[in-house]
Amino acid sequence: MGIIIMYGLHLIFFPYTFMSGPWWQFFLSDIGANLSLIAGGEWFFLTEMFRSFLFFILMAIMSYLIYFWVIYVRRIFFFFVVTVTYIAVMDTFLPYDGTFSILRVFFIGFLLLAVLQWDRVTGEFPGRVKSGLWVKWTSLALVLLFVAGSVGIAAPKEEPQWEDPMPFYKTSLG
Repeated sequence: MGIIIMYGLHLIFFPYTFMSGPWWQFFLSDIGANLSLIAGGEWFFLTEMFRSFLFFILMAIMSYLIYFWVIYVRRIFFFFVVTVTYIAVMDTFLPYDGTFSILRVFFIGFLLLAVLQWDRVTGEFPGRVKSGLWVKWTSLALVLLFVAGSVGIAAPKEEPQWEDPMPFYKTSLG
């Protein structure tokens, strides 16, 4: 994974041959300079290469965690709740419109929950579950998701009960 991250950075930022002497010198000097900036609390002065490096590491960690929780533990509810919360906070406090992303997360998340529940049920009762039953289970989950999503979209919605929090935050921060 580390080689892939470094090659991705190489394609975007480096003028040198991949993994050559000047390449390593540039990479290590940039990492060292940015680590000293982090130690000094000067986050705004980090280079684009270092920010991309941190982003790639974060993506690798998140990919591993989701893989571990879905494949080995067979639970996704924690990531589902965190994702919905993240999109809701971004939709509330930033100019981001999370309407369609929250719908995608809703459908994909609940479908994944249904499929993982099916996997847990078949793991507890091996040999007793018919082979074609998973198609019915997934079809039922899709129909229920479609009906619930359609009702949620079509249902009347009340106006916000609280005032917009952004003017308060802008005045309190300066």
